[in-house]
Amino acid sequence: MASDRAAAEVAADLEPALELHRAGHYAQAAAAYARIPHGHPRAASVLYLRASAALRVAGLAAARPLVARAARLEGTPLAEDADPSAYLALGDGLQAAARLAEAVPCYEIALLLDEALVGAYVGLGLVYAAFDRALEAAACFQSALRIDAGCVPALLNLGTAWRHIGQREAALPCYRLAVKLAPDRADAHFLLGSLLCEIRELGEAVAVHRRALALAPDHPGVLSDLGSALVLQGDTDEGPSLLQRAVALAPRWPVAHVNLGIAFLRERRLQEGLAAFRAAQEVDPGCVYARFCESNLYLMQGDFAGGYALYDAHRAVYPHRHRASRWEGQPLAGRTILLYAQHGLGDTLQFVRYVPRVAAMDGRVVLQVQPELLPLLGRQPGAAAVIATTEDAGPFDVQATLLELPAILGGTIETFPADVPYLYADPALQEHWAARLAREDRGFKIGIAWHGNPHQKDGLIRRCSLFDMAPIWGVPGVTVYSLQVGAGREELTASVGRVPVRDLGDLDRDAGAFMDTAAIVEALDLVVTIDTSIAHLAGGLARPVWMVVPYWADWRWMMERTDSPWYPTMRIFRQPRLGAWGPVFAEVGSALHERAMRSGTKRK
Repeated sequence: MASDRAAAEVAADLEPALELHRAGHYAQAAAAYARIPHGHPRAASVLYLRASAALRVAGLAAARPLVARAARLEGTPLAEDADPSAYLALGDGLQAAARLAEAVPCYEIALLLDEALVGAYVGLGLVYAAFDRALEAAACFQSALRIDAGCVPALLNLGTAWRHIGQREAALPCYRLAVKLAPDRADAHFLLGSLLCEIRELGEAVAVHRRALALAPDHPGVLSDLGSALVLQGDTDEGPSLLQRAVALAPRWPVAHVNLGIAFLRERRLQEGLAAFRAAQEVDPGCVYARFCESNLYLMQGDFAGGYALYDAHRAVYPHRHRASRWEGQPLAGRTILLYAQHGLGDTLQFVRYVPRVAAMDGRVVLQVQPELLPLLGRQPGAAAVIATTEDAGPFDVQATLLELPAILGGTIETFPADVPYLYADPALQEHWAARLAREDRGFKIGIAWHGNPHQKDGLIRRCSLFDMAPIWGVPGVTVYSLQVGAGREELTASVGRVPVRDLGDLDRDAGAFMDTAAIVEALDLVVTIDTSIAHLAGGLARPVWMVVPYWADWRWMMERTDSPWYPTMRIFRQPRLGAWGPVFAEVGSALHERAMRSGTKRK
């Protein structure tokens, strides 16, 4: 009890000065530190902090004696003419002891004495990174690299700083150069491989991680990342085995448990997955990603109450762009609510259905969507205004993301708003495409899409090849049109003359995202697609859509259902095992043959 009281008294002495320091009131902070008695239990720390404040007010001459006094108190005296490297060593020692704020003036003095001291820039950058000041950290590492372009620690840490703020394209060359300069550093290979896995360059990620593993066979991070990359490629043997080794080597590392749990989920080993996520939370109760994965596990099983009860984890993994005034579902009473897109285009198309329901709660709804969706959603029912996410939202009282609306409003399978259509094609485009398709063919018209966003987190399993879909065009009496936009179109181009799939050209280029596609879908008898935005578009238009999903499907499609509570016109076809598209499209072909025979040449 006495030690606790003493610690509280020490904190009480320091806190006023620290508050001034953190607020940037350096002169007042320096004066407050000076008033703390010399016999204070943390006298050396006080002197370091005072030096940091004094450095900004009066420069090197005021700060250097204070650091020297602090060093003497701790038994590491500096000579009067101390070399800059002595201050660097002192800063490194303080940083190693987790006394980060106290290390700052040491590094800064070292740099004032020698502005070309690379190690001081690196050390100061590491402190800023630990304080979650990534841009200042990056500036320090860049300064180090201007002096020594081959400084591997600066390259690795600069890459990590860029990655921390989402600048992956800037991080990648830093890691690549570090690997080139230091081919025997396992940490360089590990960081490069980890980023490659993150951006779904899995082939290269596996190769890089294998090199890292050869250099450090018992590195838990390498084992876990390599295992995850292999699992993403569909490996159900080596990948999970490596993940289990990582857990065995680092049982107190929550990430290892989470990655193993995700591997179990991909094989539908739900109880083992749940056990892994809970093990991660036992090790670290604050592991929000483990709670996020547990929430998704419940949602996959159709337990929306259980999944949404943990929705705080989703908000932690994907923080709100607007942090103030989060809406919790209370009546709006005339207030303005901002509903905004924060995820993919398909998510926006799915959850924009909630806008009328929110507007009915006596509120003014401002809807903020991806710029490319403005032409399609610009007149969305229930929205007083529709703006782009690149625009200033203007004044609002409360806010929420579109994706969290089912959680806020207590969504269950029985209460999902499934009234369709809630998306609408442009009438002029609809007339144009209906006339064009009618001229081309009067048979049973099918639109297909086989490739989603390759950089989406599950993009590699949410795609098939164009030739996987061959059973569709093998059905007599059908005409098949490509709805594919972007990645995947190269397959159609390379297959001209070999597949009876009609290319409608570069869709949506001029009219805007999904504008041509929506009009075409209205003129088709059926859409067959992998899990991508086109599935949401067709469902929101209330058009017949058959969606093929991988063995490990997204949570919103649940696990066994062949229908969707979100889209009454949707039918779901599922892989019977990982990577097995053949049986899926054989089933699609058989069902299509029956439907086409029933429909004849008449539009349903």
